[in-house]
Amino acid sequence: MTNNAVKIFVNKLSKEVGFELSSHKLRHNFATNYCIDQYEEVGQVDIYRLMILMGHEDIETTRRYLHHANEIIGARGCISHLDKVFPI
Repeated sequence: MTNNAVKIFVNKLSKEVGFELSSHKLRHNFATNYCIDQYEEVGQVDIYRLMILMGHEDIETTRRYLHHANEIIGARGCISHLDKVFPI
């Protein structure tokens, strides 16, 4: 599959789903969810495996996804008992 074929497919898919979509956003979503899923399943993330899956040459590039996933995981735990008393 060529780069152009992927762009055409994602552009067509974006029109069908009704929200902005790009191949970069799909990659970002995959990497972030990979980190979250690994953490929830085994309690840690194999960042080197993700680096290979993403095709990154530098581990620092891959760590950005881990950082973002950690923010999401941390935010999930910030639910107060007052949220049930004062729902938004």
